[in-house]
Amino acid sequence: MKNTESNATTSAYTKNPRSENEHSVDETVVQQSVDPPPAYDNTSNDPAKQSQAAPPVTPQVTQIVTVMQPKLGSLPVQCTCSKCHQSIVSRTELSNGLAVWAACLVLVIVGCWLGCCLIPFCVDDLKDVTHHCPNCNTVLVSLAHSMSTATVNIVRIPAAKENAEDEILECLRRDGVAVVTGMYTRSHVEQVKQDLAPHFDCDKIDQSGFFPSTTQRAMGFFAISRACIDMAMNPLLLAVANRLLTSTYTFYVGSEKKTVQSKPVISSTVGFRINPGGQQQELHRDDTDFHARPCDWPMMIGCVIALTRTHKNNGATLVIPGSHLWEDSNRAPLVEEAVPAELEPGDAAIFVGNLYHAGGSNLTVDERREIAGIFMSKGFYRQAENEYLAVPPERCKELQLSSAELRVLGYGISQPACGFFKYKDPMESVFGIVDDETVIL
Repeated sequence: MKNTESNATTSAYTKNPRSENEHSVDETVVQQSVDPPPAYDNTSNDPAKQSQAAPPVTPQVTQIVTVMQPKLGSLPVQCTCSKCHQSIVSRTELSNGLAVWAACLVLVIVGCWLGCCLIPFCVDDLKDVTHHCPNCNTVLVSLAHSMSTATVNIVRIPAAKENAEDEILECLRRDGVAVVTGMYTRSHVEQVKQDLAPHFDCDKIDQSGFFPSTTQRAMGFFAISRACIDMAMNPLLLAVANRLLTSTYTFYVGSEKKTVQSKPVISSTVGFRINPGGQQQELHRDDTDFHARPCDWPMMIGCVIALTRTHKNNGATLVIPGSHLWEDSNRAPLVEEAVPAELEPGDAAIFVGNLYHAGGSNLTVDERREIAGIFMSKGFYRQAENEYLAVPPERCKELQLSSAELRVLGYGISQPACGFFKYKDPMESVFGIVDDETVIL
């Protein structure tokens, strides 16, 4: 089944053009009474589709960040392989990297020739470490040590790249996160920034304490402006969400075998303004609303779009690459393990729902960090934001939302019959829309 929703909207600002024929939906067949596999590859009953949905990622331009890594070093770790999806204990390899040769150079300068000769063979703490899967030999992570620090790479993929969709999916499976550069135009993000400003200004302090008092929010994008709607309907974002979160389900009604499909929907839309002096948010996973298990299959994804330049000092979103594969439910995330996803306006960080992340601290005195968050979940889960109160049918009609926009918002049926109204598809009973995707009950 082809994704026909991706290019459903047009606007005054320039988007990255993508043909709807480019996006195919990878099927996930869910068997009844069988626990879903802890994997990030959508599979089907067709043996030809049992392999990875995307080809191995090729070398990318990466964001290099130096960070303390107390949990990941030269010792093997238990995790799930991002390629073969088996629970494994990693195999490690040590190699002499920049830190070793820098130490040797220092010893040569001070005249300690013996120490220079011994370091490459004896001082493992300075060596680069590579973790491999013992089953398929996939490189899980490479750590380039510099004294007691490690280098973590966040892959950066240009949105206009021909195979950007495949490479984003591969990064999400392996790292849990990818930065997509140029995903939105500057004029688009500037318009969204203007549209969200009055909503930021009137936001009240979060009484729960989950969001720091210096954070202002704006929610319910579909009721705010056309620019906000189009931000949520970005073709590349929808293509990635459809391939990762679309589910195909096979069941019997009597002797008749049926197969249906459920596409992802908006779970929530939230804008954030982090003011100078803003405190760091606690590291967390977004899929806790769905009572997810450690290393479970993906239930949702998040997309954080920079409306202003975001960097470490003004509170760029912190992520722990690979934390979506942690199997130990008792393992707490550490701030020292997190790296900032630095973005220019129009760039986006896409991540899976079980990746540990948090809004960073704004250490500046005169910079506001503003971002927009689009979160999508599987179509048969309850949405985190109640979209039917945020954008009721009357408001949808005023906005003249398209059928694709209504379905992404959650007004369509998740097959076979989840979300009916008067035992009809709301697309027909509420909006009078009957098309190829309208479900007849």
